[in-house]
Amino acid sequence: MPQPEIGRQAESAEEYFELLHHVYDIRAARRLIAADPGRPTQKLPVRETARIYTLDRTREELREQHVIPLIGRPDEEYALAHADLSVPVIIADVSNTFIGEGPEHTLVDGFHRLRRAFVEGVENLEAYVLNAQESWDIRVDSEKERRGERELRTKRAQ
Repeated sequence: MPQPEIGRQAESAEEYFELLHHVYDIRAARRLIAADPGRPTQKLPVRETARIYTLDRTREELREQHVIPLIGRPDEEYALAHADLSVPVIIADVSNTFIGEGPEHTLVDGFHRLRRAFVEGVENLEAYVLNAQESWDIRVDSEKERRGERELRTKRAQ
């Protein structure tokens, strides 16, 4: 099956995703994926994933329910008019990132697509899932912090 095109956005535009104090370079993720044309995608369940990221509700509903999203909200008008559902979203492995209980994976690219898919009742989106090393490689936060986390991972493995 032919793979949908990755990264139709202008290649000159920088794009990052920040989760707490971790910053992921989305252009680097797209280059990594493009370098492996046979890379498989996985099905991402839209309803469940939208609920996790509070993209199953409008801004007004969140306000009424006194819910503060952990991530910024995608622009609704842009999402519904321009988000290309044929482009797979990107998920990073963050299992070695958090101390104690934490998520194993996080969506790093595709929030507009996820919102549009939810609104339109799409059952699944295609997703590229980066492994732990690839996820580490696209991080761009401070080198000091990265070295400290490497040491922490080594201690955990022992």
